[in-house]
Amino acid sequence: MSPHDRLEAALRPLGDRPVLSLGLLHYSSLGADEDRSIASRCWNLDDLQQDYASFLERFAASLDLAGSAALEARVRLTDEYRHFPFRNPDLPHELLATDWIGQRAHDVFREAHQWFADEAEIERLTGQAVVPDPVALELFAR
Repeated sequence: MSPHDRLEAALRPLGDRPVLSLGLLHYSSLGADEDRSIASRCWNLDDLQQDYASFLERFAASLDLAGSAALEARVRLTDEYRHFPFRNPDLPHELLATDWIGQRAHDVFREAHQWFADEAEIERLTGQAVVPDPVALELFAR
C-alpha cells in the first residue's frame, strides 16, 4: 500500500511473470479527518512517532562529540535511523498529525551524520591514511 501512484513502476520489473497480484485502488476523500483516520489504520503512525521522539532525545543534542566518541555515535546514529525509511510510508503532510516529527528526525539524522563524519574520520583518529583493500574495490566496482 502506498499513498503514491507507483503501480506502473512496481509492475515494470515483473514483466509477464504472474508471481504477484498487484492492483491500484483509487479512493475518494471524505474529508481530512477521515483521510487521517484511514492512514492511521493502515500504518502504525503513533508508534513511529514515539520512536522518532526517542531517536531525537538520544541524538538531537549530541553534536559536541569528537574523535572515537563521534565515530561510535555515528555508528549508533546510523544503526538506529536505518529502520525508519522502511517504516515511514512518506505520507503527504495533510495525512500526518500536526505535531509529526518525522521530518525533524530526518533533518537531525542528516546533520548529525555529517557532523560525526567530519569529526570521526579514521585518518584523523589514527593519523594514518587508509589504504583501500583491492578485493573490496573489485567487489564494489561491479
